[in-house]
Amino acid sequence: DGGRGELRAVFAAGGVPAVERVVEEVLRIPVHYYVLVDYDGFTELVDIIGGVEVDVVTAVRYYDEGKLVFELEEGQKRLLGSEALRYFRYRREAESDVDRLNRQQEFVVELIEELLDTATSSQLPRLARHVEGLVETNLGWEDGLKMASILLRRKAVGIEVTSLPVEETEAGCLPDLEGIEKMVAQLFHNPSWRKVDSR
Repeated sequence: DGGRGELRAVFAAGGVPAVERVVEEVLRIPVHYYVLVDYDGFTELVDIIGGVEVDVVTAVRYYDEGKLVFELEEGQKRLLGSEALRYFRYRREAESDVDRLNRQQEFVVELIEELLDTATSSQLPRLARHVEGLVETNLGWEDGLKMASILLRRKAVGIEVTSLPVEETEAGCLPDLEGIEKMVAQLFHNPSWRKVDSR
């Protein structure tokens, strides 16, 4: 409607089609595919790969009606499904939305790298079949395997996750449209890429 808000509100109102439409409008590029993972799928995925290694910088403590129900002390930890989900969703009292997002992105990168470490080219089809039941996606089987193969070849280089620029307001994190335009130009319309491709 021309206003600004958070994507989770867009998803709650109109699901994946609404999010695709808004993202296309903001980025000004087409969105061809999506992958949607719910909490159950997230938990099972982490368990499949034997957990994810994380560096707990600040102790995590969950309370329910004043009773401590979950705790993680500081330091390197390997988290299995239910623990990983609690850590992923946890919001510290003094933690901003951006800080929480950065922590979640670090976890996602570790999750992807752990997933790639458990897979070889020959194992990809079996692993993909297992993961297929944990996610909702419009990505075809063959295209999914191609993308997974590309990620597998890149694991030695490392996986990078980029956040779109936002403005932190009392209403939450809202898109910084000018900053997003610059980032999209750098990521998708960078003239230096043509020079590399032409060599």
